[in-house]
Amino acid sequence: MYQSAVPREIAGERLFSTLEQHRHGEGQEEDVPLRSPRALSKGSLNNIHSGVANSSGEIENKRPATGANRPNSLKKRKTESATCLPPELMTMVIKGFVKAEPRCALDLVVPDWNICPREAPEFEGLPRNTRIVTYIRGIGFLQVGSLSCKFDHGDKDHILTPMARLNANAAAVNKNFSLEYTTRSYRTHTHVFTLGIDHLPGAAVEELLGNDWRDLMPLRSERVKTILPFDDEPNNIIKMRSSQVPAPIYEDLRHIAVHSPLKLMEENAHTFGIVGDIDKRDKMEEALNNALDLDRSAHLWLSWSRMQNLESVFLDLRFYSHNLNTERRCLSKSQIIERAEEMGHHLQLRVLVLAGLQSYNFHVEYDGIMAHHIEEQDIIHDEPNWIKIFRPAIQEGGKIILVDKIIDNLFKP
Repeated sequence: MYQSAVPREIAGERLFSTLEQHRHGEGQEEDVPLRSPRALSKGSLNNIHSGVANSSGEIENKRPATGANRPNSLKKRKTESATCLPPELMTMVIKGFVKAEPRCALDLVVPDWNICPREAPEFEGLPRNTRIVTYIRGIGFLQVGSLSCKFDHGDKDHILTPMARLNANAAAVNKNFSLEYTTRSYRTHTHVFTLGIDHLPGAAVEELLGNDWRDLMPLRSERVKTILPFDDEPNNIIKMRSSQVPAPIYEDLRHIAVHSPLKLMEENAHTFGIVGDIDKRDKMEEALNNALDLDRSAHLWLSWSRMQNLESVFLDLRFYSHNLNTERRCLSKSQIIERAEEMGHHLQLRVLVLAGLQSYNFHVEYDGIMAHHIEEQDIIHDEPNWIKIFRPAIQEGGKIILVDKIIDNLFKP
């Protein structure tokens, strides 16, 4: 006799009891779906179990017809079955899809520094070339935090964060499943955004002569512009949404890394080969160079007030310490302090990684510096105390990690 693989009680009292709990907000643990599913109709329950009682109380076999008389296609029946999954089972399946091995945040935010090497990079043989300073905020108003400084990064030092790619097949199962899957993916995984130039049409450069060059924002790639909100962009820009969800994707983000490749330090108007008469070309080159300089620090202008659910932020700020910034004065200390204060107003992070704020020279020495010094002093060795400045943006027990190098593939004194 045919025996259904799904227990009969799923279609009976236990399922309705579970749905009742969801309706009243009971049992809302981490593993429950992000949104309560619709209550299953009697017809939907018939799809879950092949044997159901008719009006006489007899069991009828509801197996689909075979051959040409089959009413529904196999594809349709698969979709219906997925739609009618019990909420606990749907959540379990989705968690299986989004599960991924964690990666070190340093591999995501500054991959071209090779801090988590699989093989020895060029400069790692130099003593004390890489410095990692970790501050952990104390728990409680009077509790002093902890501070450590290391010049290596081993297997036990990784800053692990969940990382996975969106599975297009899983997202295409059906509307309900896709909505749950994509939302959970954005909320549980780290999403990396890379500054760069997708394309820069000549017309856009020519328009700089008649408009403010600040509007060009050339280093914000298409993905960066369509998903992330910025405080320095027009208010009428519509951000990408997931499926049919009215809220933009950035509201679901919990962990982000923003990477600014070292090669962007070498980008300037000459690399674009601007053509035209000399007077016009010189004006366009100047305007484009100004736009590039302004946008090298684009990720500092992220709208933290609109992403208050963030738990982890990893920022590549190497440009600040680079000699190009020294020569062109693109990004000042006061601007970074201003944006750090903005973060502190809106975020309570578990982890904040700042790469490159003290790179290419180690004027600030942490030998003999204790955690209480970090929490009390505004200046350390004539430089801003970045840990204290960014400290309001992390929660109690949260971490601030400063990652710096003396030498890399671009900067060789």
